[in-house]
Parts: sequence; C-alpha cells; structure tokens
Amino acid sequence: GTVYAVGRLVLFVPNDGMFDPDTPPAELPALHAQGKLRRLALAHPEHAPYGIAARQALERSAAWDELNETLVIGESVAQTARFVTTGAAGAGLLAYALALQPQVARHGRFALVPEKLHVPLRQRMALLRGAEPEAEAFYTFLSQPVARAILARHGFAESTGG
Repeated sequence: GTVYAVGRLVLFVPNDGMFDPDTPPAELPALHAQGKLRRLALAHPEHAPYGIAARQALERSAAWDELNETLVIGESVAQTARFVTTGAAGAGLLAYALALQPQVARHGRFALVPEKLHVPLRQRMALLRGAEPEAEAFYTFLSQPVARAILARHGFAESTGG
C-alpha cells in the first residue's frame, strides 16, 4: 500500500507520576529500581505496531530485559492507554495521536520517543480494484496537503515514502 503518514511513539506519564516524560528510555530501569516506576504499559510487542516499536525502543536503550517483569501488555495501543489513564501502570509507551486525544491527554504528560530508537510507524492505505467512488475520493484526499495538515494536527508526521 501507499504510505500516507508516519506515527510517533511517546512516553506517557500520568499526572501523579513520579518522573518526567522526557526521561530517556535507557533511564527507566533506574526509575523502577528507585520505586518511581512500578509498571510500564505497552501494546503487544509481537503483533501491535506500536508495541513492536516500544519493544525496539526499550531494546535499543538496553532497558528491555531489566523492565520485562514490570510490563503490562495491552492487546492494542488503545488498551495500553487505558492502563495508564486508570492507574494500572505508572507510565506507558503510546501512539502520539492517542496521547493528543483530550480523553487521554487530560490524564498526564508525554514526550516523543526519539525516532532513531524504533522502526518508522508507517500508516498505509490501499485502494482495491472496483472500489466505490467514495473510497477513490477518500484515497485521493489523503494525498492532498489539506489531509496532511489534518493528520499533522492529530500526531502524524508526513510520509517521506517507503
């Protein structure tokens, strides 16, 4: 399919969290050892795209093995956000687009995880042969500057191809 946007990963810390969301992932094991991070939520690292990216970010930061026992795994990034916003986890690695949503954002603070720590979260679209005119129009719309501006406001970077 055609890439129309790229998602971003954030470290989300609840309002009552004991550390700053700008904390590099490599420092999370130390926060756990200090009692400042009890549980870390992420989407399923085997099948959820944001979970795969979260695992990569932790592995590339040499934090995965040390944090493994603290992990709360959601089936999706949306369930992961619920873990953090309801207090089941002391922090979470979430989709930037989700963290921007008012129903999530009001529960905490977040910072972008450096893109170099995980594979790009490319959002793809495909137009099937025989698609309805509305589908064709939407496909075309997603390639327009106005659509890219809307996506950017909602946490998606412009695609650089791929």
